[in-house]
Amino acid sequence: MSVTVSTPQQDVVLLTVVGEVDALTVGGLRAALGGVTEGSRLVVDLSRVDFLSCSALEALAVANRRGAGLVLVTTRYIVLRALEATGLRGLFAVLPAVPDALDDTVLR
Repeated sequence: MSVTVSTPQQDVVLLTVVGEVDALTVGGLRAALGGVTEGSRLVVDLSRVDFLSCSALEALAVANRRGAGLVLVTTRYIVLRALEATGLRGLFAVLPAVPDALDDTVLR
């Protein structure tokens, strides 16, 4: 798994996650989520994730509770199914593409 951090707009942090996020790799995701400055909008691009474990879902839920204005980007069945199966789908704004998530009207 890899996580790339970028700032495509002022006060917006984009985390691009690639690969499998499981118990062995979730530490990298947690570290990236924890490094987001308070007050920033957080967009997590999961469109290239092949597996998303419960520990990864927990890391996303914790980041969401911090009030970072978290938006997930994905159309991947494996990710959407994990969100739905755990009952977390309604916790996040989930959009199909990064440009949609960067729209200033999202979460406003």
